[in-house]
Amino acid sequence: MPIAYASRRGEPYGTFDASTTYDMRKCLGASFDLTQSAMDDLADLLRDTDKGRGEDLTLQLGTTSGFFPFGPDKGDTGDFTVRVTNFTPGGQRHKPWLYWGPTLDMVMVSNPAYSVSDDMDDGQLQVGTVTGLRYPQAGYRQSIDYAVQNTVTWDSTGHSLDMGANADGYESDCTFSGNTGKMGALVAYLVGTARGNDNVSFVASANNYPFGVDMGGSGSFTVQFLYTAREDDRVKLRMNHVSFDQWTLDTRMRFVS
Repeated sequence: MPIAYASRRGEPYGTFDASTTYDMRKCLGASFDLTQSAMDDLADLLRDTDKGRGEDLTLQLGTTSGFFPFGPDKGDTGDFTVRVTNFTPGGQRHKPWLYWGPTLDMVMVSNPAYSVSDDMDDGQLQVGTVTGLRYPQAGYRQSIDYAVQNTVTWDSTGHSLDMGANADGYESDCTFSGNTGKMGALVAYLVGTARGNDNVSFVASANNYPFGVDMGGSGSFTVQFLYTAREDDRVKLRMNHVSFDQWTLDTRMRFVS
């Protein structure tokens, strides 16, 4: 996403967002088990300048195929227009015999219409309008910055510059996990509504402590969601499809109030 951050001590980050128009969706490391004949067809398609080499392609997925190439909020059905950015043919496999395992990286050019259904709850957490989220299974990884600068001189005298408790900063990394519908709703909310917004509600159940003991262990927090991994002047929201109906999503939150 084309979002830039400017740090403000003790306050939510200021943001500049060039809008969803310039978002980019990538599918990285999609792997397949192909027969020798199918592998020949794929290689022929992607090596031929009159076909798929340096050209947009149609990725056609059958109804509820189970393959979500560009996230749980974009669906697994219909015709996607894609550009293959990397093709690794891979070697011949011995198990299963005479099968091949190519991998593809793809960029989404366009996608079919899709409606997210998040009816099945996984837990009791809430982010904005998305309810029923599962507690992060790896817990919260807090980063707490007290706004005090300490210096000790050669005579062991301590000197401090304290900007005040209001300048303290609290951030937390966590990995959400859940079913396809619930995680699709969360991704759609973070990309479409919460991006750059420092007034997102995060409702934690008892004894969660998302920002450490200082800020309490339950209730409703106002947070700003951050996307900190950078590439080509963009910030990234990472999703992983770990099994048939399970996804993980890495996030970072900054405490506002």
